[in-house]
Amino acid sequence: MDFADIFKTTVTRLMESNTLPICDWLPWEFLCPKVQERGDLCTFTVLRTVMKTNKALNTFYNPCEWCDIIIESLPKTQEMSEVSTENGIINIRLAQKIQTPLQPIDPAFAMQPIGFISSCFSEKFGTPRQSNKNTGFYSKYSRGEITLLNHVNADSLDGLEEFSHIWLIFVFHKSTHSKLKSKVKPPRLNGQKKGIFATRTPHRYNPIGLSLCKIMKIDGKKIMVSGIDLIDETPILDIKPYHPADCLNEFSMPGYIKNPIYIYDVEFHDYAIERIRIIKEKYPLKFYTAEEDWIEIIREVLSQDPSTVHTKLKHQDQGLYAFKIDFLYVVYVRHCEKSSHLVVNVIHHFEAEIHELRTEAWLSDMKDTLISIGVLKSI
Repeated sequence: MDFADIFKTTVTRLMESNTLPICDWLPWEFLCPKVQERGDLCTFTVLRTVMKTNKALNTFYNPCEWCDIIIESLPKTQEMSEVSTENGIINIRLAQKIQTPLQPIDPAFAMQPIGFISSCFSEKFGTPRQSNKNTGFYSKYSRGEITLLNHVNADSLDGLEEFSHIWLIFVFHKSTHSKLKSKVKPPRLNGQKKGIFATRTPHRYNPIGLSLCKIMKIDGKKIMVSGIDLIDETPILDIKPYHPADCLNEFSMPGYIKNPIYIYDVEFHDYAIERIRIIKEKYPLKFYTAEEDWIEIIREVLSQDPSTVHTKLKHQDQGLYAFKIDFLYVVYVRHCEKSSHLVVNVIHHFEAEIHELRTEAWLSDMKDTLISIGVLKSI
């Protein structure tokens, strides 16, 4: 039962018990977008319920009191916060998205994160897809820090320092597809479809992922790692050490997985190099200090071509693109025919906090700026 049904049932019961006046008019209206369509509410979605008062009853009933009665009568299992009933309006901010499973779930399967990872990747665009045994890590310069939550004892990490690598079991917390599809298009197949269980797509029945990374340092309840392919604030469900038992001598896989990943050439415009040096003197990064590390992480991200199949088909060759790494916004030109990327500008988060990176308007303004200072010709 979704929240809309819970609310209607509660109000109906109160009217039947004469706790609220029985009215022949609709005593509420839902103003939350898509509440009827989806049957649930997203995180931080505000549901406003307006009590339609009858002037004849105002002498005997205060709309604010009605709201208080309704809120008090809602099931205590309904997670809510910041409840306001001023002026006869029930304004409820749900603590989290509440979903009704298709089948009852055994409470034994309820899980909570053991920690979260702070990552140099703040968005999906530009984040490496997975590790590769032939090239080491797609992005061995990528950095992250796992912090265990208060309920996890630091002794849980005792002995982990003897291993070089760990498996992270995590949640795809930013998976955006509301409708789950049974088939997806893996990047290496250029548009061909495969079943989701034959791929590593984040869009799954249970949005759980598995990632291999290298331990750099363990300090108390913090684990510094490299070679990550997770975005910032990813919930970590479990940590397991990597050892030879994880390797198989004999196994089979589809031919397309064996195809080598094409590596793009990455060049830096003199203006971009100068921007990196200026920024390094003025502002810090969270995970990097050396200038060569800044350049290498940018090079690694672009060498894999972060553009999706959809982006490659939709946008023009020699178009302007951008992605964020650590506190840096990196602007580059994509040359399909040359199979190369040219980094043309680098901006620090402290210089300009950009909320709509890669929008048509922002990229158009950036292009005009770079043309005006002679970094770009008209593209």
